[in-house]
This record gives sequence, structure tokens and C-alpha cells, in this order.
Amino acid sequence: SYCRNEIGSYYCSCFSYRIFNWLARFFKSDQEACYERSSEETPFLENSQEIPKHKRNPENIAKIATQIFQKMEEIIWTEDLASPGKHENTTLGIVYEIKRCNETSEKTFLEAGNNTMDIDCTDAFKGTIEDRSAVALVTYQSLQDMPNGSFFNDGRGTQEVKLNSHVVSGTISTKKKVYLSEPVFLTFQHVQPGGTRTKHFCVYWNGSEEGGIWSTKGCHHVRSNSSHTECKCFHLSSFAVLMALVSEVDPVLTVITYVGLSFSLLCLLLAALTFLLCRPIQSTSTSLHLQLSICLFL
Repeated sequence: SYCRNEIGSYYCSCFSYRIFNWLARFFKSDQEACYERSSEETPFLENSQEIPKHKRNPENIAKIATQIFQKMEEIIWTEDLASPGKHENTTLGIVYEIKRCNETSEKTFLEAGNNTMDIDCTDAFKGTIEDRSAVALVTYQSLQDMPNGSFFNDGRGTQEVKLNSHVVSGTISTKKKVYLSEPVFLTFQHVQPGGTRTKHFCVYWNGSEEGGIWSTKGCHHVRSNSSHTECKCFHLSSFAVLMALVSEVDPVLTVITYVGLSFSLLCLLLAALTFLLCRPIQSTSTSLHLQLSICLFL
């Protein structure tokens, strides 16, 4: 649920995303659990998405996202859901595929919701004792743009960053934390086509008790076309592709700028040398012009 403080009171409403309400029963939160609402209140809940997004507390959204990703990686391995094959759970708004690791084959390929993952099972389960080693790829179809690109900061002031794929989670059946020496390759289908003026970032959700952010640490962009982006990452987590608009550079204007700037500096240098070395024309006026030329040159 989403709560907003007001003078002398507070106001709460529920997110319209099904996965939030279903997973609310697992969250440790003082907020009202939306899944306990009666059926008569359903139309109100469906209209709660009309709440302006800027009024939703980013810290709460980040905490909820972190809880969802962590809890989903636990739930996906329950006996009811962990059967090998491709599955769809409309209650959670997810599609996922689970595969047993084949001892005779190192690479395992998974596909869920037009997103794919290629993982080295031998590397993922090294140092662990698992009777039934398995890997899973989960695509969240109901999260839409939450958490969105506002939770990303690459330190370079990239503007207009937006989520351009579904969020996916790569997970394995062991609870032991693993470190990969071989990268996991992920291919994402774009939500909207990428153009020549776009830059794509491969990110994962770096969650914490305080919330979380999108981070590129350990993930690298391999290639992109108008419809897909390929990434490689050295850990398993929840991943996505962010898209940013970049300014288009005209090579002709760049050449004109550099040539014009060089010519201007040359003229200023010649003017300064003329005012400095030609004694017949030296005066108070030429001294001022000399100082002006030097200032412009610098």
C-alpha cells in the first residue's frame, strides 16, 4: 500500500499491481495489507494507479521492489512452482522457466517472456552439494515501470533514463551465495524500439534494507539493436535494461567548429605579436588592444 502523511492524519491507498498485493502477506510492514480488502473495494483498488507517481515515496517503492525480488526468488523454488518447464502465473503476473542442470552439458539456455538467459551450470553450482540442481529465469510482466529509471545514477548526469525492458530475475536452487567466474548472458526484448540517439545500460537491482538502486556493477553491455539488448553479468540477481537519450553529434559541425576555433586563435596570436613587436604603431591604444587580444586568446 501507499501512505501519505497529511496535517493531523494520514491517507493510504493500494497499488494496482497484482504482485504487490499478493506478496503483501509476506512483507514485514506496518502498512495496511491490500490483499485483505473485500471484493466490493476492487474497483477502487484498480483505480489507485491514478495516484500521481511523483506522490509515491521513492524510498517505499525501492523497499517494496527489494522485498518482491528477494521473496520471489524464495517462492519460485517452492514445491508447487518448482517443476521443470515453462510456466505462467497470472496471480503473480510472471512467466518463468525452470531447467534441471545436465551434468553432461555446461551451458543451460532459458527463455521467459521473450527474454533469455544463458548460464554455465557447472560454474553456478561449483562448491555446492545439490541433489537436484536447477536454474530459473523469471520475467515480471506486472511490474511495468516500477522501479523505473529514476532509481539509476551513472555519475555522468545521464538525462531521460527510462526502463526499456521487463525486469527479470535469474536464480538457482541453492540458497548459498555463489560467485560466477563465467558470465551469465541475458538478452532482453525492448519495450519500445531503440533509435540511433539512444544508449542502453545493463543494470541489476542492488537492494538493501534501506531500499535499492539500479547499478551497472558486474554487468556489461554487449550489443543492442532496435528490438533487443544483450548483457553479460558475473552474478545472479534481478536485471533490466535502461535506455537514455543521447545528443546527436553532427560530424560536419564538429569539423567547422575546430577549424574556425583554430583560425580564430591564429589571428589573435598574430594580432598580439603585431601590437607587441611593431614599435612605430605602439601607443596607449595599441597597448589596450594587445591586452584585449591576450585575454581573448587565453
